[in-house]
Amino acid sequence: MEKNQTPQSGPPARPTGRILTSLLLALAIPYQLEAAGPAPLDLLSTAHFVILSGAAITTTGGGIINGDVGASPIAGSAIGVNCAQMNGTIYAVDASGPPCAVIASVLLTAAKNDLTTAYNDAAGRTPVPTGPNLNPGLIPGSGNLGGMNLAPGLYKFTTTALITGADVTLTGGPDDVWIFQCAQDLQLGSGIKVILAGGAQAKNIFWQVGTSAVLGTFSVCKGTILANQAITMNTSSTLEGRALAFGAGVTFNGTGAAAPGTNAPGIAVQQPSGTNLVNGAITNDFGSVAVGTNTSHTFTITNTGSANLTGLAITIDGADSTLFSVTTNPAAAVSPGGTTTFTVRFAPVSPGAKTAALHLANSDINNSPFNITLIGAGTGAGTVPGLVVQQPPGANLVNGGGKNFGPVAVGTNTSLVFTITNSGTAALTGLGITIDGSNSALFTVTANPAAPVGSGGTTTFTVRFAPVSPGGKTAVLHVANNDLNNNPFNLTLTGTGIDSAIVVSTNVFVVFLSAGVSPITLNPQTGLFEQTVQVTNNGSSTATAIRLFILNLPADVQVYNAGGSSSNGTPYVQYALPLAPATAVTFLIEYYRANRQTIPQPAFLVQETTPVTVTNTGPVMAVDRSVQLAGRFLIEFSAIPGNRYAVQYSSDLQTWQTAAPVITAPSNRVQWYDDGPPKTESKPATIGSRFYRVLALP
Repeated sequence: MEKNQTPQSGPPARPTGRILTSLLLALAIPYQLEAAGPAPLDLLSTAHFVILSGAAITTTGGGIINGDVGASPIAGSAIGVNCAQMNGTIYAVDASGPPCAVIASVLLTAAKNDLTTAYNDAAGRTPVPTGPNLNPGLIPGSGNLGGMNLAPGLYKFTTTALITGADVTLTGGPDDVWIFQCAQDLQLGSGIKVILAGGAQAKNIFWQVGTSAVLGTFSVCKGTILANQAITMNTSSTLEGRALAFGAGVTFNGTGAAAPGTNAPGIAVQQPSGTNLVNGAITNDFGSVAVGTNTSHTFTITNTGSANLTGLAITIDGADSTLFSVTTNPAAAVSPGGTTTFTVRFAPVSPGAKTAALHLANSDINNSPFNITLIGAGTGAGTVPGLVVQQPPGANLVNGGGKNFGPVAVGTNTSLVFTITNSGTAALTGLGITIDGSNSALFTVTANPAAPVGSGGTTTFTVRFAPVSPGGKTAVLHVANNDLNNNPFNLTLTGTGIDSAIVVSTNVFVVFLSAGVSPITLNPQTGLFEQTVQVTNNGSSTATAIRLFILNLPADVQVYNAGGSSSNGTPYVQYALPLAPATAVTFLIEYYRANRQTIPQPAFLVQETTPVTVTNTGPVMAVDRSVQLAGRFLIEFSAIPGNRYAVQYSSDLQTWQTAAPVITAPSNRVQWYDDGPPKTESKPATIGSRFYRVLALP
C-alpha cells in the first residue's frame, strides 16, 4: 500500500493464503445461532494494537496502555508514548522511537493494510440502515445516542454521531455485534459512558468514523474505533477497545486504554471490609464527631483483574476537603487478587454537616478515578488542646511528614528553629522531644519548648544537624503532648553531609540557588532524563565561573553531562563564563538511569570556580554535521575512542569559546548537543548564528 493511500469505498482483495485460513477457521467454529446483529469485523493483524496511527501519537505522559502501540509511515520519533505507560509493545518504523520500541516496519505496513480492509468492510456493510437505525436518537433523526438503550445491529449516521447529555447502553449477549457507520465525526461528551448490559462485550462493538473521533474528559468508551483521520482521548477518559487512526494522529491524554480480552487490572473498594462501594454512587458517612476530636475509616482495595493494579493516588476536594485527610496511603502496586488499604480521618473544627469528594486514581480503565462522597457532622465543641508545628514560621508541618536541613559541610553544623502553637481551647502540656533512627546522634535538640502553652500561645524548640561524614542522613523526631490527635507529633529529619572541598567560602563571592528548579522528565529523543536549574547571582561582585553540585542521587543514576566530581564523587556541571550580580543562568542537567525508573529530586550546592581553559596543542578538526533537531543543535565529528576533544563555538569565526566539559570519545563517531548552559553560554537561536570546531587534545 502506498504511504498516502486512504480507505476506499470497498474492501481490497485479500491474499489467497489469508482467505484459505479464514475459511478453515469458519469451518472449525460452529455457527452461533443465538448471536444478534451483523457479523463481527475481522480486524486481522490490527487486533493486538490498542493504538495504531498514521501520524504523531501525543500524550501528557500519564495513563496506562494495556496492549500494543504502533505508528506508520511516520518516523518513530513522532511516538510520544513513554515506556512507563506501556503494558505491551511499542512498534516503530525506525530507530528514532522511544527507547523500548521495537523496529517493525513490515509488521506496521501489514497492519495499516489490514486497517484499510477492516475500515472498508465496516463502511460497506449492508443492508443500508433505515428507520430507527438511520441517524438514531431519542429525538428521531438527531444522531444523538445519549439516553438510548440499543439492541445489536447496524447503525448509520449521515452527519456527526453524538453521545451527549446522558449515557448510552448497549444491551445484548456475549456474541452480539454492533457496528456504527459514522459518515463524519464521533463525539463522546464529557463524563459520558458507553455502558454494556446483558453480557455484551467490547470486542464486538465497532465505530467506523469517516473523519475524527473525540472522547470527552472523564468519558468511558467501549469498542474499536476505526477513524479515517484523528482520534483524541481527552483528560481522564478511558477506552476498552482500540484507537485505530488511518491518516492522522492519536492523542492519548486519558487514564487508560486496553484491548478487549487483554490482561488488565480491576479495582474493588470496600468500607467496611466486606461491603463493596460503587464508583460515583456511594456516600461514606463518618457520622457525628465532636469538634476538636476525630474518627477514621479504613478502606480496602482489591485487585480483581489479571494484571498489576498501579497508579494508586488519592486526592480530596470539595467544600470541606480540609477536614478529611488521608493518614495512610495505599501501596504503589497491587498484584492480581491482592489487597491494600488506605485510611481517611475526619476532624471537624466547627459544628454542622460536612462534605467532600475523594478521588482514587488507578490503572483500571473502567474505574479511574474511583469516586466516593465523604460526609460527616461536627457536634458541640469541647475544651481540648491543639498542636500545630511550623518551620519556618507560617509553614505548617504535617504529622508524619519531614524536614530537610539541606547540605551541610562535614565538621560544621546548622540549626532550625521550630514553632509550636496551641490552636485549641485548653492548655497544651506534656511537651517532650525525643529523636531516634539510624543517624539520631547527628541531630540534637539544643533548646527545648516551654510548657504549658495556653490557648493561642506559642513556644519554640531548636534542632542542630552536625554531620561527621559525607552522604545522606536521617532520623525521626517525636514531640510528646496532650493533643489526642497529634500525640506524638512525628517528623522525619533529613540532611546531607558534604565534602568540605565543595563548600562555598564565606569570605568570597557567594551564589545562592534560586527556586527555579523544574521536575525531572524523560526526553524520548535522547533516552535521558532532563531537569533545568536556575542559579542567580545574589552577591555584589561578578563570579568568574559557576559550578553546580548535584547531591543525594541514587547510586545507579549518572549525570550524563557532568563536568567532573568532587573528591567524594559528588558530580557537578559547570558554567565556564562570568556571571554578573543580579543575573541568572539556567542549567540543563542530563541524567542517565538504565531502568528508566523515576529519579527522586536531588539537592544542589553552588560554588564559584575558575573558567575552563583549553590549550590548542592538537589539530583543529572538521565538524562533519551541524543540524537542528527538535530544538536541539547536533554536532557530529569523527574521533579516536579514548582520546580527548574540546568543542569550541563562535559567532564570528574570530573569537572562540570552549564548551564544558571536555569530551573523552566513547567511539569513532561523537554526537554532541548544544543545549546552552552548562555546555555553552546560551542556546543559539538558529543554527546559522553559531559556528563550531573541534580541537584534538593531548
